[in-house]
Amino acid sequence: MLFEGISNLSSGLKKSNGKPVTFKRRKYTYKISFKVLNAVDYGAPQFRERIIIVGNRLNKRFEFPGHTHRDPRCLNDDLFLPDNLPNWETAGDAILNLP
Repeated sequence: MLFEGISNLSSGLKKSNGKPVTFKRRKYTYKISFKVLNAVDYGAPQFRERIIIVGNRLNKRFEFPGHTHRDPRCLNDDLFLPDNLPNWETAGDAILNLP
């Protein structure tokens, strides 16, 4: 199961206080993993936070992918990101070479 929505939806899920989140639908139980991701961290030329919710019936935690881009203002501040990531794309970068 995959769900994407506005980041404000995460407030209800965060109330789980670190306990595993499960979702029961008919006779199936899904283990839920969720994270608020920002499109700009993955190469999209827009700052857009969205919650991504992944559920599975295998009782396994879903691992979200790491960033592919970084905030150019924080090159030396983020110890958790590799140094070789490209900077965020801007709308100007995206349309710069259009005919």
